[in-house]
Amino acid sequence: MKIPPRIYLQWFVFAVLLVVGISLIKHFYFDGSEDIQSMQPVEIISTTLPHFIEKNTTQTTEYSLNMATTGVKGIDSAMQNFGMEYVKKFETDNASTRFTKQELIDMFPDGRKWSTTVMGDFSQSGDYLSYHFVGYDYTGGAHGNTWNKAFTFPLDGFPLVEITDIIKDTDTAYKIIIAGASDALIQSYEGTDSANEVKDAIGSIQLDKTLLTNWTVESKGIRFWFDQCTLFPCIYGNVSFVIPWSDLEKTIDPSIYQNITSINQN
Repeated sequence: MKIPPRIYLQWFVFAVLLVVGISLIKHFYFDGSEDIQSMQPVEIISTTLPHFIEKNTTQTTEYSLNMATTGVKGIDSAMQNFGMEYVKKFETDNASTRFTKQELIDMFPDGRKWSTTVMGDFSQSGDYLSYHFVGYDYTGGAHGNTWNKAFTFPLDGFPLVEITDIIKDTDTAYKIIIAGASDALIQSYEGTDSANEVKDAIGSIQLDKTLLTNWTVESKGIRFWFDQCTLFPCIYGNVSFVIPWSDLEKTIDPSIYQNITSINQN
């Protein structure tokens, strides 16, 4: 029996529609998250990755936003929105609306402006992807202020991962984190005149659990970020350190630990 040409045409049209339909579903439903699966674990400061860059300068303020892109559309979109909202809010909430041009000239006779520089980068470990922002805001005075903001996601997108989603024995983990923070600070001042003062200062430190919001996963462990005046006295500035996965093994859900360490060792 001879098949009519129109049947072949119908089959062809059906195949084309099927391919297009599958492509659309992958694009909108999975939101590009499958792109990340082929990536190797990366360390912070991925300078070879493409960047999203936004800059603006007015008579009173200036901002610069430079962000690495992860390749996961949903995460990139959310992080770019955060970065843009921050620099735009800085621009509108600060010098451009609070002071006149003459007042700013009086404040900054050397021609400086209120400014913010924000950089974003990411790191990966196992099935988790972290995005970290570091910003430097200058609003007058001798120096500006540095801040950190970090987010962690599963590789397939959302929702955000909380530290307690990974660490189950929080009491033990907090003690390990405090020890790691203290060691990091002592090492940074080792051999200086301030070494003994640092050791005395950290002796009475108590970690406020609500401060454990800025952390990122890396192939070596979890990095914690503490802004100036949050964990240690202000004089010691910002503190960042990594707690190795092996140190946290007994505090982490076994299935999560196996996933992270097995992938990082490959």
